Amino acid sequence: SLGGSFEKRDRLPYGHKIGTYYEINFPYSIQPAIREILKRGSLGDYKSFQFYPTPDDVCDDTVEILKHNITKVETVLEPSGGTGSLIRAVSRKMGIDIKVDTIEINPIHCKILENVNITDKVINDDFLKIEPTKQYDVVLMNPPYSLNRWMLHIEHALKFSDNIVAILPTGTKSKVVDFAEQNGYNAYIQGKYNNFDKTKIKV
Repeated sequence: SLGGSFEKRDRLPYGHKIGTYYEINFPYSIQPAIREILKRGSLGDYKSFQFYPTPDDVCDDTVEILKHNITKVETVLEPSGGTGSLIRAVSRKMGIDIKVDTIEINPIHCKILENVNITDKVINDDFLKIEPTKQYDVVLMNPPYSLNRWMLHIEHALKFSDNIVAILPTGTKSKVVDFAEQNGYNAYIQGKYNNFDKTKIKV
Protein backbone atom coordinates (compact mmCIF):
# COMPACT_ATOMS: atom_id res chain seq x y z
CA SER A 1 0.00 0.00 0.00
CA LEU A 2 3.03 2.29 -0.28
CA GLY A 3 3.05 2.25 -4.07
CA GLY A 4 6.27 0.33 -4.65
CA SER A 5 6.94 -2.07 -7.51
CA PHE A 6 8.70 -5.46 -7.34
CA GLU A 7 11.51 -6.42 -9.70
CA LYS A 8 12.90 -9.93 -9.81
CA ARG A 9 16.70 -10.14 -9.67
CA ASP A 10 19.18 -12.96 -10.10
CA ARG A 11 20.95 -13.86 -6.90
CA LEU A 12 24.62 -14.71 -6.66
CA PRO A 13 25.38 -18.40 -5.96
CA TYR A 14 25.39 -19.32 -2.29
CA GLY A 15 27.01 -22.66 -1.66
CA HIS A 16 25.65 -24.97 -4.36
CA LYS A 17 22.30 -23.21 -4.79
CA ILE A 18 21.22 -20.29 -6.96
CA GLY A 19 18.13 -18.42 -5.84
CA THR A 20 16.31 -15.23 -6.66
CA TYR A 21 15.35 -12.15 -4.73
CA TYR A 22 12.98 -9.26 -5.29
CA GLU A 23 13.96 -5.63 -5.23
CA ILE A 24 11.29 -3.11 -4.26
CA ASN A 25 11.50 0.23 -6.06
CA PHE A 26 9.66 3.39 -5.03
CA PRO A 27 9.19 6.53 -7.16
CA TYR A 28 9.93 8.67 -4.09
CA SER A 29 12.06 8.72 -0.94
CA ILE A 30 10.72 5.91 1.26
CA GLN A 31 12.60 6.83 4.47
CA PRO A 32 10.01 9.33 5.87
CA ALA A 33 7.22 6.78 5.43
CA ILE A 34 9.28 4.03 7.09
CA ARG A 35 9.98 6.29 10.07
CA GLU A 36 6.24 7.02 10.40
CA ILE A 37 5.38 3.30 10.20
CA LEU A 38 7.92 2.47 12.92
CA LYS A 39 6.58 5.27 15.10
CA ARG A 40 2.98 4.08 14.74
CA GLY A 41 3.70 0.36 14.66
CA SER A 42 1.27 -0.19 11.79
CA LEU A 43 1.17 0.14 8.03
CA GLY A 44 -2.59 0.67 7.88
CA ASP A 45 -5.14 -1.06 5.68
CA TYR A 46 -5.58 0.08 2.08
CA LYS A 47 -9.21 -1.12 2.06
CA SER A 48 -10.22 0.97 5.07
CA PHE A 49 -8.64 4.03 3.44
CA GLN A 50 -9.99 3.00 0.00
CA PHE A 51 -6.42 3.31 -1.35
CA TYR A 52 -5.70 1.77 -4.72
CA PRO A 53 -2.58 3.23 -6.40
CA THR A 54 -3.38 4.89 -9.71
CA PRO A 55 -1.25 3.36 -12.52
CA ASP A 56 1.18 5.75 -14.19
CA ASP A 57 -0.44 5.43 -17.62
CA VAL A 58 -3.84 6.38 -16.19
CA CYS A 59 -2.26 9.34 -14.38
CA ASP A 60 -0.49 10.54 -17.53
CA ASP A 61 -3.66 10.24 -19.65
CA THR A 62 -5.64 12.12 -17.00
CA VAL A 63 -3.16 15.00 -16.87
CA GLU A 64 -3.14 15.18 -20.69
CA ILE A 65 -6.93 15.58 -20.56
CA LEU A 66 -6.45 18.38 -18.03
CA LYS A 67 -3.90 20.14 -20.25
CA HIS A 68 -6.11 20.04 -23.34
CA ASN A 69 -9.32 21.19 -21.66
CA ILE A 70 -8.27 23.82 -19.11
CA THR A 71 -6.20 26.71 -20.45
CA LYS A 72 -4.92 28.33 -17.24
CA VAL A 73 -3.52 25.98 -14.63
CA GLU A 74 -1.23 27.31 -11.92
CA THR A 75 -2.80 25.88 -8.77
CA VAL A 76 -4.10 22.34 -8.33
CA LEU A 77 -5.83 20.55 -5.46
CA GLU A 78 -5.45 16.77 -5.19
CA PRO A 79 -7.91 15.83 -2.41
CA SER A 80 -7.02 12.13 -2.18
CA GLY A 81 -3.25 12.29 -2.46
CA GLY A 82 -2.36 8.64 -1.82
CA THR A 83 1.34 8.23 -2.53
CA GLY A 84 1.39 11.06 -5.07
CA SER A 85 0.88 9.25 -8.39
CA LEU A 86 -1.28 11.99 -9.90
CA ILE A 87 0.94 14.75 -8.52
CA ARG A 88 4.05 13.23 -10.07
CA ALA A 89 2.17 12.98 -13.39
CA VAL A 90 1.49 16.74 -13.17
CA SER A 91 5.22 17.27 -12.67
CA ARG A 92 6.09 15.01 -15.64
CA LYS A 93 3.54 16.48 -18.01
CA MET A 94 3.26 20.12 -16.93
CA GLY A 95 6.56 20.98 -15.26
CA ILE A 96 7.60 21.98 -11.77
CA ASP A 97 6.07 25.49 -11.84
CA ILE A 98 2.63 24.08 -11.02
CA LYS A 99 1.93 24.09 -7.29
CA VAL A 100 -0.23 21.35 -5.85
CA ASP A 101 -1.96 21.27 -2.47
CA THR A 102 -3.02 17.80 -1.40
CA ILE A 103 -5.24 16.29 1.26
CA GLU A 104 -4.66 12.74 2.46
CA ILE A 105 -6.32 10.84 5.30
CA ASN A 106 -3.45 8.33 5.80
CA PRO A 107 -0.64 9.92 7.89
CA ILE A 108 1.96 7.54 6.43
CA HIS A 109 1.13 8.64 2.92
CA CYS A 110 1.38 12.27 4.03
CA LYS A 111 5.05 11.72 4.83
CA ILE A 112 5.53 10.52 1.24
CA LEU A 113 3.60 13.44 -0.23
CA GLU A 114 5.71 15.97 1.65
CA ASN A 115 8.66 14.92 -0.50
CA VAL A 116 7.00 15.22 -3.92
CA ASN A 117 8.75 18.09 -5.71
CA ILE A 118 5.71 20.20 -6.66
CA THR A 119 3.69 19.66 -3.48
CA ASP A 120 3.04 23.02 -1.81
CA LYS A 121 0.90 21.97 1.15
CA VAL A 122 -0.01 18.55 2.60
CA ILE A 123 -3.05 18.30 4.88
CA ASN A 124 -3.61 15.13 6.90
CA ASP A 125 -7.40 14.99 7.14
CA ASP A 126 -10.63 13.73 5.60
CA PHE A 127 -11.32 15.82 2.49
CA LEU A 128 -15.07 15.86 3.15
CA LYS A 129 -14.49 17.56 6.52
CA ILE A 130 -12.46 20.44 5.09
CA GLU A 131 -13.95 23.70 3.90
CA PRO A 132 -12.09 25.77 1.28
CA THR A 133 -9.86 28.68 2.27
CA LYS A 134 -8.89 29.40 -1.36
CA GLN A 135 -9.98 28.59 -4.90
CA TYR A 136 -7.94 26.44 -7.28
CA ASP A 137 -7.67 26.40 -11.05
CA VAL A 138 -8.58 22.71 -11.02
CA VAL A 139 -9.27 19.81 -8.67
CA LEU A 140 -7.49 16.69 -9.93
CA MET A 141 -8.74 13.56 -8.23
CA ASN A 142 -9.15 9.81 -8.05
CA PRO A 143 -11.77 9.65 -5.29
CA PRO A 144 -12.87 6.57 -3.32
CA TYR A 145 -15.52 4.60 -5.20
CA SER A 146 -17.29 2.39 -2.67
CA LEU A 147 -20.84 3.28 -1.55
CA ASN A 148 -20.95 6.02 -4.21
CA ARG A 149 -18.47 8.09 -2.21
CA TRP A 150 -17.09 9.40 -5.49
CA MET A 151 -20.24 11.55 -5.86
CA LEU A 152 -19.81 13.06 -2.39
CA HIS A 153 -16.23 13.94 -3.30
CA ILE A 154 -17.26 15.48 -6.63
CA GLU A 155 -19.93 17.62 -4.96
CA HIS A 156 -17.49 18.76 -2.26
CA ALA A 157 -14.72 19.43 -4.79
CA LEU A 158 -16.96 21.99 -6.54
CA LYS A 159 -16.54 24.20 -3.47
CA PHE A 160 -12.83 24.42 -4.30
CA SER A 161 -12.95 24.89 -8.08
CA ASP A 162 -15.34 25.05 -11.03
CA ASN A 163 -12.98 22.70 -12.90
CA ILE A 164 -12.72 19.06 -11.91
CA VAL A 165 -10.75 16.33 -13.65
CA ALA A 166 -11.59 13.00 -12.04
CA ILE A 167 -10.86 9.31 -12.59
CA LEU A 168 -14.16 7.49 -12.13
CA PRO A 169 -15.59 4.02 -12.72
CA THR A 170 -17.04 3.59 -16.22
CA GLY A 171 -20.47 2.82 -14.77
CA THR A 172 -20.83 6.35 -13.39
CA LYS A 173 -21.03 8.05 -16.81
CA SER A 174 -24.79 8.67 -16.87
CA LYS A 175 -24.81 9.88 -13.24
CA VAL A 176 -22.00 12.35 -13.97
CA VAL A 177 -23.77 13.72 -17.04
CA ASP A 178 -27.09 14.05 -15.18
CA PHE A 179 -25.42 15.76 -12.22
CA ALA A 180 -23.63 18.24 -14.50
CA GLU A 181 -26.78 19.11 -16.42
CA GLN A 182 -28.86 19.57 -13.27
CA ASN A 183 -26.26 21.91 -11.72
CA GLY A 184 -25.27 23.96 -14.75
CA TYR A 185 -21.92 22.34 -15.50
CA ASN A 186 -20.46 20.77 -18.63
CA ALA A 187 -19.31 17.16 -18.39
CA TYR A 188 -16.69 15.73 -20.75
CA ILE A 189 -16.19 11.99 -20.62
CA GLN A 190 -12.78 11.10 -22.02
CA GLY A 191 -9.94 8.66 -21.66
CA LYS A 192 -9.10 5.00 -21.87
CA TYR A 193 -10.51 2.06 -19.98
CA ASN A 194 -8.14 0.45 -17.51
CA ASN A 195 -8.37 -2.14 -14.77
CA PHE A 196 -7.06 -1.11 -11.36
CA ASP A 197 -4.73 -3.44 -9.50
CA LYS A 198 -6.46 -5.51 -6.77
CA THR A 199 -9.89 -4.61 -8.17
CA LYS A 200 -12.22 -5.49 -11.03
CA ILE A 201 -13.01 -1.81 -11.60
CA LYS A 202 -12.66 -0.22 -15.02
CA VAL A 203 -12.17 3.54 -15.22
